[in-house]
Parts: sequence; C-alpha cells; structure tokens
Amino acid sequence: MFFPVFTELCEERGVSPTRASIELGISRGSVSYWRKNYKAGIDAKPDMHTAQKIADYFGVSVDYLLGRAPRQLAPNLAPADLDRKVVLINVYGTIPAGTPMTAIEDILGTEEIPAAWLTGGKEYFALVVKGDSMYPAYLDGDIIIIRRQEVCETGQDCVVYVNGDDATLKRVYLYPDGSVELRPLNTNYAPRRYSNEEAAHLPITIGGVVVELRRRIGV
Repeated sequence: MFFPVFTELCEERGVSPTRASIELGISRGSVSYWRKNYKAGIDAKPDMHTAQKIADYFGVSVDYLLGRAPRQLAPNLAPADLDRKVVLINVYGTIPAGTPMTAIEDILGTEEIPAAWLTGGKEYFALVVKGDSMYPAYLDGDIIIIRRQEVCETGQDCVVYVNGDDATLKRVYLYPDGSVELRPLNTNYAPRRYSNEEAAHLPITIGGVVVELRRRIGV
C-alpha cells in the first residue's frame, strides 16, 4: 500500500508527512486523504505525476513507492558512492510499546546514518539514554542508534519492552530454557530474569539492537 511506504520514507528522511508535502508542493489535504483512506483499508494512491515527484524526493522508484516492487537503490546511487550517502533518522525521547513510529510525537531531533545501512530493508531509529542503569558504557543523554528488529543474540544491548511499558535499554541474555535476563551494566541495579512463561505473558519483546553510540562532549 502507498501510505505506509510514504510515512516510512518520511521517517527515514526525518520529516513529517506534512513537512514533506510542503517541500513537495503537495496540498495537506492530499496527505489527509491518503491517511483517511489507509485507515479505512483503502489503498489511495497519488496520480502518476505526483507519485514521480514523491519518488524523486525520496530517491526511490515509483513502483516501490506504490507498493508494486521491492526497494532498489536509486539509479544515480552507485555502489561505490553508497558509503558517502547519508539519510536522517529521528531521535526519540521515549517510544511507547505498540505505537507506530510515525505516530510518536516525542521527537528530539535527527541523526545521520549511512544510506548503505538501509540495504536489505533494514530500519533504524535513535533514542536518548535516560538514567544511569547502563553506566559506564552509556551515560545519561547519550544518543544510541538502533537497528529495528524483533530478535537478538545473547549479550547484545537492546531496546526492550516489558509489560507494554516504554522502551528500556538493557543487555539481554537468553538461556536454553527460554528464560530471559535483562541486565543493567551499573552494579547498583539488580538484573532481572524472567522465566519462559513470564516472558511470553508479560510480554517481553525486543524493539531493536544498539549498533552505535554517539556522545556529545562538552555540550
């Protein structure tokens, strides 16, 4: 469907659908129309002229934009230049469980990541670290770049949801019996281990894996 692809592309670029429509010279009414129809289960699409403008703006094909083909590199994005291309992702203060990224209003800014990271359909977002439970590896105010995924390997630092709460940052350990341990790095905080049954019923879910830490010095 068109509208979820459009909103995902907006998120990657670090703009709201409304901001994108202004920069594209498209009426806000069009965005409202697409959104309303999408919520009603109708795949409302722009005309081909508008679709081409939107595709060019985001550097994707029209077929991808309209949900007719998988994502490909833009024709002018040569593999040799890929690492020099960047995209913007949103930095969030909090991420409520189950809330679509496009609906979260707690956006604190944007960060650049290499466009090459997006190959294979990967998605990224950023969070501001709050508190000292992951000290000394992570400090209050640090920005972490997260690859969105629902599974992780044991020992990885992950954004985790526990019982539907906002995302929390913890080191995750997975055990053969299906139990899950969420371990703070700060020894002043106790780790918490959940049985397989507890993890399933709370539930405990993975929101993404930390791939990079960014720290401002002297700000």
